[in-house]
Amino acid sequence: MEFALEIPLLAQFSSKMIAADQLECPWGDEIVDLSALQLNLDQKRWFAQEINENKISPSFLAHRYNIKANTIYKYARLIKTNKGIHVKGGRPRIIDPQGFLNVVEKRESIDPTNHREIYKVLVCEHRNTLKRRNPTLEDKDLPKKLHKHTKERYIGLFLGLDMDDVVLDQISDLIGNS
Repeated sequence: MEFALEIPLLAQFSSKMIAADQLECPWGDEIVDLSALQLNLDQKRWFAQEINENKISPSFLAHRYNIKANTIYKYARLIKTNKGIHVKGGRPRIIDPQGFLNVVEKRESIDPTNHREIYKVLVCEHRNTLKRRNPTLEDKDLPKKLHKHTKERYIGLFLGLDMDDVVLDQISDLIGNS
């Protein structure tokens, strides 16, 4: 019965003219229980749009779709700060797909035995990825090196080696914490 009062309110927001860059509600005007579902990128972007552009409160959306208000607010904050929303769980990769394309292009021109040069390319692309995710970051706020495990993993990917390869440890020791 509680939902009967809210449906006309949401219908009022949904009936607005939707701009070309705005998303329509993925569930229409139905009340859906999203507590057990894994949301895709478009659904998360829709929640962020409702909060950031249409000024609908996270608590209203949380009550309507049975999802935590903090989760909805997090989507809105990530979009608003240009950090992007991630569909998979966990931390996003340190180098985004655009960065990987750049690394592949540079891979052909770098001597595979020059591990310091490979490391410099990876750090550079990591910094560029962070700038793409959050354009307001300044150069002084960007990291100048990678953590040891991350460095070993990405150098291995760069060279096409297996993660368990003993060579990775040797490469990491050669590079040190440059």
